Amino acid sequence: MTTFIEDVLKDLQKSGISVEDRLFVVPSKRAAIFIKFHLANLLQHTSFVPRIISIEDFVKDLSGLKLISSTEQLFTFYSSYKKITASDKLESFESFSKWAGILLQDFNEIDRHLIDENSIFDYLGAIKETEHWSLNPNKSEFIENYLSFWTNLKNYYKTYTDDLLSTGIGYQGLIYKQAVEHVETYIELNQKQQHIFLGFNALNKAESYIIQALLQANLAKIYWDIDKCFIEDPLHDAGLFIRTYKNNWSFFKSNSFDWITSHYAQKKSIQVIGVPKQVGQAKYIGQLLEEIKAESTDLKRTAVVLGDETLIEPLLNSIPASIDSINVTMGFPLKSVPLSTLFERLFYIHLKTGTSYYYKDVLALLSNKEVQIILKDHKSNLAIDLINRINTNNILFVSYNDIKDLVPEKIEVLDLLFGKWKTSKEAISSCKKLIMLIKSKLAKSGNEMLFEYLYRFNKLFNELERLNDTYNYFDTLSSLHSVYKELLSSETMDFRGEPLEGLQIMGML
Repeated sequence: MTTFIEDVLKDLQKSGISVEDRLFVVPSKRAAIFIKFHLANLLQHTSFVPRIISIEDFVKDLSGLKLISSTEQLFTFYSSYKKITASDKLESFESFSKWAGILLQDFNEIDRHLIDENSIFDYLGAIKETEHWSLNPNKSEFIENYLSFWTNLKNYYKTYTDDLLSTGIGYQGLIYKQAVEHVETYIELNQKQQHIFLGFNALNKAESYIIQALLQANLAKIYWDIDKCFIEDPLHDAGLFIRTYKNNWSFFKSNSFDWITSHYAQKKSIQVIGVPKQVGQAKYIGQLLEEIKAESTDLKRTAVVLGDETLIEPLLNSIPASIDSINVTMGFPLKSVPLSTLFERLFYIHLKTGTSYYYKDVLALLSNKEVQIILKDHKSNLAIDLINRINTNNILFVSYNDIKDLVPEKIEVLDLLFGKWKTSKEAISSCKKLIMLIKSKLAKSGNEMLFEYLYRFNKLFNELERLNDTYNYFDTLSSLHSVYKELLSSETMDFRGEPLEGLQIMGML
């Protein structure tokens, strides 16, 4: 059976369309690799590779804006918020960040779906005013502040987006909105550029508008990857979006809706195997792969799709040694690596007020593998010694001076772990020094995975340092910790591999 991409390229070839002059727009960058691969096999002559970009990159080109990270959005939004908020009403960055993240998500959705911001914010303000309607003309200070927040949403949005546009940057929704505003100009300036859209399903309103504008201008062709089983069943969710496009797009009122296939009805071989526990599932996958490998030496048409992406680590440890070519298309969340526990325990200890630490918090930190590495000398493991002394003496609360008295040999290391963080700058500096210390201790270990963990965490704290130097909004350790957690949750460790060779491991999405 040929693939969807092969069928599209063959159709373009049959129609006599020169693909090298076309702009291919695809849902993801991964699809571009397979287009190039199949194109190389189909072409019978030397040709230039056509330009192939993801829909997000295409929209960014249309908008003329650069994408800003979600963390940077929070800081730029606070700068905008300060400009239009009276000093006596100004919230601290820590308090602001608790609600601003949700509001930024709303801004993004409003723009991605091309909703008129004036209408929706006026409507929200009117609803909140109605909810607190009272015969008493004098509102309490709490009610006044609450209603003021809702009526100011429009000002927050306007000031924030104006500030972003003035510097040529934007969040995803704003980029889509600007792209829609620029699409007519783009069409006028690119009358000879043909676009090929392929493999799309759930489009947001901005993407839908852009593709329709190019289709109506006769500058685009679109290929749907949809089966008749899904599109002809009015109750099947898999065909919901494409049924909507087929019925509602004006382009399809006068043009045929092509590329409905019937592969789903073909016979399949499906086995359902029950395995208790998640690690057991990973182990069994390794066994299955070994059986498949014995039958076929080529695994490039074999994929492992994980419903739970946290299974990636036990899965990688379960793959048979006989499989030497693997491509992992999903990233491993940085928050799931063992090293993240060290920094979380550090923050937990230092966020507590007081001059002494609860012994369980100290023991949890000292039990960390990396801490034991840096507190180990040629004679003994000082972390274990300290744990034993605390337990033997039944010490309930331990001050930093107590710790130094118990283990005087490693004052510099103990200072990084237990010395009070007076400012956010000190906290970031201590974490970076700790990373360098662990790296130096493991220089000859050959543990490449741990070196990669250290590198990524060092990069993360460098970003925190840059944000602190640029904006200086980390007025408390808890505000630093909240941004640290946001950065950590968005970071992934990307694996290297060859998408066209060997076993493919991917997440459900």
